[in-house]
Amino acid sequence: MNEEKKKSRSDISEHKKAEARYRALFEKASDGILSLTLSGKIVAVNESFARMHGYSIKEILDMSLQVLDTPETLKLVTERMRRILAGETLTFEVEHYHKDGHIFPLEVVANLISVGNEKLVVAFHRDITDRNKIIEDLKQSEETLRLTQEVSQTGSWVWDTNTNMLTWSKEVYKIFGTNTKKTPSYKEFLKTIHPEDSGRVIKAIEVCLKENKEFDIEYRIVITDNKIRYVHAKGRTLFDSDNKPFRMLGLINDITERKKADEKMEGKNIALREVLEQLEIEKINLQKNIQDNINQLILPSLKTFKPGRVSSRQINMLEKNLENIASSFGKKVTDKKFRLTPKEIELCNMISSDFTNKDIADHLNLSVQTVEKHRKNIRKKLGIVNKKVNLQTYLQDL
Repeated sequence: MNEEKKKSRSDISEHKKAEARYRALFEKASDGILSLTLSGKIVAVNESFARMHGYSIKEILDMSLQVLDTPETLKLVTERMRRILAGETLTFEVEHYHKDGHIFPLEVVANLISVGNEKLVVAFHRDITDRNKIIEDLKQSEETLRLTQEVSQTGSWVWDTNTNMLTWSKEVYKIFGTNTKKTPSYKEFLKTIHPEDSGRVIKAIEVCLKENKEFDIEYRIVITDNKIRYVHAKGRTLFDSDNKPFRMLGLINDITERKKADEKMEGKNIALREVLEQLEIEKINLQKNIQDNINQLILPSLKTFKPGRVSSRQINMLEKNLENIASSFGKKVTDKKFRLTPKEIELCNMISSDFTNKDIADHLNLSVQTVEKHRKNIRKKLGIVNKKVNLQTYLQDL
């Protein structure tokens, strides 16, 4: 009997020690721990669970878990409980309301345990706000990198020199026009290089591997339907502790459009020189136009000025001639094919400047009949006789 009592006391002692250890783990755990009855009543909760929700332990014990669950989380409770009661240990994510009203995410591991004759659901909760933010930031970084590569038509690549297998980013597959599900080998890559560039590329790779020099080269690749693309590749080699190359990595950029633009620019150089030569000719013509306008229009106008008798029309005509000093009017009206006399040229300038026959007669000391005779001769020489063309408009269009 004494032995049985000693054994019983020992079992009780061990049980109390185990319970104490469990209680210590329960209370000090960094994860929030919650125990529920099968009816959903909260029967135990640790400090971490209460703290992450902003409540005290007493407040949590007095409420239903449904108060904490968001509507989206509540939709899944029934199915999750069914699986837990069937003996599954579930790992899932939920969203809970904090006491201050904000929503935060948690990762939950829940299973069914037996305590005496009672079955309880024990759920471990971990706040994953920071983890989700890291994941989201990583996704954004990856998306930014993807967009950057797509916009710049630049892809990244890694070559494992031990296995001879390549790892390409999505944009590299696009550049080479190949299936993104197929992992390329180094030999397959070499087959895409234009035969005329193959030797240069292989030599550049060997130098990079053996001499640890940067791989930087432009070459052509032949893709589907024998289309040719120009690419610019840069890379470097990684060496192990024995100074043996084990990996090569870098970037590749589609420069086809740039190359085509360069070729077009090369073809335009001749045209550019011709344009420059034409500009030089036009410069000379401009200088001649200015000189002709001065000699044929401005100087004759100045000679008609009489001291103390300069009219506003004369000033307007002079201003107009100065404004159009670089025009071709003077050159055109003095063209030999028209055979206009100096007096007729002077009349053309006045007619173009809105002078009436009487104004012209007064300024040039001529009769109106003489001015009309000159006008008829001018129309004849300009080839507009018997045509419904206004002489003033015609001269202004010159």
